[in-house]
Amino acid sequence: MQRHFLLCVGLSLFCGAPAAAQHHAMQDTLTAERVVALARAVAPQVRLAESQVMEMRARLTGARALAPANPTLEGVATRDERFERRTQWELTVPVGLGPGRFARIGVARAELEREQRRLADARRGAVGAALAAFYRVLPAGRRVELSTERLALAADLRGTAAERHRAGDAPRLEVILAETEEVRAEGDLLAEGEALAREGLGRAAALGLASAESLHVRGDLADRSYLSRLLATGAA
Repeated sequence: MQRHFLLCVGLSLFCGAPAAAQHHAMQDTLTAERVVALARAVAPQVRLAESQVMEMRARLTGARALAPANPTLEGVATRDERFERRTQWELTVPVGLGPGRFARIGVARAELEREQRRLADARRGAVGAALAAFYRVLPAGRRVELSTERLALAADLRGTAAERHRAGDAPRLEVILAETEEVRAEGDLLAEGEALAREGLGRAAALGLASAESLHVRGDLADRSYLSRLLATGAA
């Protein structure tokens, strides 16, 4: 009984069984649509590509400026016929017009277009990786549910076998077999829980989220309608 209690507590902590965690999970539910939105917005490769686009935009703005150089002030000292000393000052303000300016603008615009294409590629790649992780988490979660049901059934059978043995209606071997099946069910449940944890870490890495962040995954493997629409429209 103590072993069953510790196992249930561990799984409840992992799956977010406490009421507060369940309330938080209801607010932070991951669906396929939200996975795509998060991947486009916060995936590490997307954020890096966005920073490159912002840098190229700043360079283009600088290239378009009319005065890329600082103004200069020059003075010339002279003497007239009466030996009076005079100084003539000349202020030069570069405007920046000409072939050089247009070349800088062209280069900056080409670099911006290149980074924008890389950003689009990064978003498509992030969406693909995040959806793949999402659809791996779904079956892993379902296997944990099935293993939990199997453990509960094995515990009931072990209890029934023990009662029948005490009543003299079953041999000790039946109790041993029931206990063995329960131990196997516990091992399978722990293994499936570990697999689910690994898939959850992969999902978090694909979305750029903290590994400890708990998000409840909701979806149906048989329903690929959203994925089909996404591929048909090329919105990824």
